[in-house]
Order: sequence, then C-alpha cells, then structure tokens
Amino acid sequence: MGKLTLIGAGNSCDLMTLRGLGRLKKADIILYDRLIDIAILENVSGSKINVGKIPYGNRHNQKYINQLIRKYLLMDFNVVRLKSGDVSIFSRASEEIETGRDCGAVIEIVPGVTTASAFSAKIKAVLTKRDVSSGVVFITGHKSRGNIDDKYNWRALVELGMTIAVYMGVKNMKYIAERLIEHGLPNDTPVVVGEDLENAGERILFDNLLSFYSNFDEYDISFPAVVFIGEALRSTETPLECTTDIGCLSEPFFA
Repeated sequence: MGKLTLIGAGNSCDLMTLRGLGRLKKADIILYDRLIDIAILENVSGSKINVGKIPYGNRHNQKYINQLIRKYLLMDFNVVRLKSGDVSIFSRASEEIETGRDCGAVIEIVPGVTTASAFSAKIKAVLTKRDVSSGVVFITGHKSRGNIDDKYNWRALVELGMTIAVYMGVKNMKYIAERLIEHGLPNDTPVVVGEDLENAGERILFDNLLSFYSNFDEYDISFPAVVFIGEALRSTETPLECTTDIGCLSEPFFA
C-alpha cells in the first residue's frame, strides 16, 4: 500500500542530504512544510502539495495532513513528507508514521540537519564544552493553543547546567526566560537568538539572560526563531566576525 518517506530537509537547500535528495526525486507525491527552502523542489517531478502550518493559524492542521498521507498511500503512491530541520525533533512525525503503519505502507525516515545544529554552525558556536556544558536540552516553547504550561521542571533545567535550545518559543520566550531566572540561572548567562534563518529577514541577536528578558518586547522577535541559552555560548563569535551575508542585530552583552 504505497511507501511513506519522511525526509528532514534542514533549513536551506545546501543542507539537504544526498539520501534525502535521491528519495525526493523518486516521489510521486511530495507533502512539504512551509519552512523548507523551496529551491529543494526545483527539478523534482513529483506532485507538490504545500501542507505548511502557520503558527497559531488555521491553514492546515495535522489531521488534514494525515488524511492526505492516507489518501495517497491507499492509491499505492510513493509519498514523501518533506519537513524542515530533522524529522525526529518537534515535527509530529510519530502521528504520520502511525498513519503510514495503519495503511500497511513501507516507511522510511531520512534524517536532516536540525535547526540547532545549522544555527550553531553559522555562528561558530559550540553547544557542549568540557567542564562547562555536558549536554544539550531541546525544549519546545509552544503548547496547545499557544500557552506554555508549568509542567517543565524549571529548577531541574537550571541545575543540569546544560545548553538549552528552545524551538517554537517566540510567543512564550519571555515567560521561559523569567522562569529560568526565578529558578537560579545567572543573569549574565549568554543568550543567542536566530530569527528567520537563511531567509531575507534573518537576524541574529547576542545578549545575556536578564537583558534579554528585560528588552524582549523591544527586540520584536518574530517567527520562526531558535534560542540558545547557556554558558557554552560564551566563546561564540561576536557579530563583527559572524559570517552571515545578512548580518547580526547587536553587539553581545557577554564577554
């Protein structure tokens, strides 16, 4: 009953893996996300359907996407679900895999470069560092209906001493910063924000935690953005050394 391939496309066409590109070229149907680099779809013959979601909007919901997957698998098509970043991180892939299994389809997952990896490479940052940060914690700042709940153990996040990477957190980022400060994360902890990466609206912000919290509204950060918080970032390049073509928003507040 068809084949379902979930492909992580990274956040720019040149970060697409060779395996992913090969599978994409064999697809009958391509269901692609709003945030992918559209250049990836050039010279690809499969039928292309934009199933991108808009943050807190009503364009397409997951139920609709699952219905499309089911429809085309039952028609014995080779279906590619093309996602920005990596399939395994905050992409709701489990629901789509379950849909494929229910149809009796062959399922393949092709990993991609997650946004945190692409962003850290862009600013030449490390997310782990010996004797400073022994790991990375990925959290989502987005919850159902746009409200982040209090189920996170904020104290545990602080006490782990690891770099925190916040995905989909723009709407609730000030709240997240406030909770981290309340639970003991030092005010001068480095914060780096990547907004609309690899696009014309790209901005990169260097700050410390307290200033970031205090000036968040003034910064007017928009979707999509990823936020790094942690001591491992203290050696990150300054904006003048940042190699983006578009540039960086501000001087860093951390040394």
